[in-house]
Amino acid sequence: MSKKHLVIIIEDDFDMHNMFRMVAELVPDYEIEVITDGIEALKRIENPILPNLVLLDLHLPHVEGDEFLRIARANPSWKDVPIYVVTGDVKLAEGYQKDP
Repeated sequence: MSKKHLVIIIEDDFDMHNMFRMVAELVPDYEIEVITDGIEALKRIENPILPNLVLLDLHLPHVEGDEFLRIARANPSWKDVPIYVVTGDVKLAEGYQKDP
């Protein structure tokens, strides 16, 4: 049996995290974890089981996504975890785009 890949979806909007979950579930061998709160997201950084991918909303209850991103990147275990910022806020998203 092949090892499952872990995708963490950090998104408080039910429709959005449901959509991400449905897309990720189309890929075999992927396990999905959904977190809907910034505080819970920060607690997840301490879990020794690292995700293969994180989809991160910037607007979360209690702790914003950019704060989660800052703390996750400061943790040596998380430095190579791919974190993709997803947001409906176009102006905010522009600050997270990489140069071509």
